[in-house]
Amino acid sequence: MYFIRQEHLFSLQDLLNLEPTQRYTGIFEGINIMPLLKTVSKKVCECAPQSLHYSAMIYSLFARILEGIPTIKLLVRRLKSDVLFRLDCGFSFSNRVSSEASFSRLICKIKSSNILDEINHALVLQAIGEGYIDGNHIAIDATHVEARGVIRLHFR
Repeated sequence: MYFIRQEHLFSLQDLLNLEPTQRYTGIFEGINIMPLLKTVSKKVCECAPQSLHYSAMIYSLFARILEGIPTIKLLVRRLKSDVLFRLDCGFSFSNRVSSEASFSRLICKIKSSNILDEINHALVLQAIGEGYIDGNHIAIDATHVEARGVIRLHFR
């Protein structure tokens, strides 16, 4: 019986020394996630230690929208299979990728608070203050909603 010992392409230390890519850096730098982190982080120290990387999870949710990933299941699969994507989202090699359930709990915590409304309000005020918009006409939600029936409009 023969045993063939294959040489390593690179050592583990070389892998750890690689710098993550900077695909989303410009976008992520413009987003203040501190209010979101305060909302979702554990408040007491008596419970189990915090093992989830909340900032990377939040950045992953933004990257999900940018990449057009339709579901959390596919996001987790992409994070597990694509090392560069995982690094872009803020996970390191030592961080374990969060499960679908962890992402679902994170989204529920964010939805149950009003932090997204507060962030939106602060961004609108900042845009008005910097002169990007005048504040006369602001659309709060422009989500496409499919209708079940026919709507008839009558104009006089």
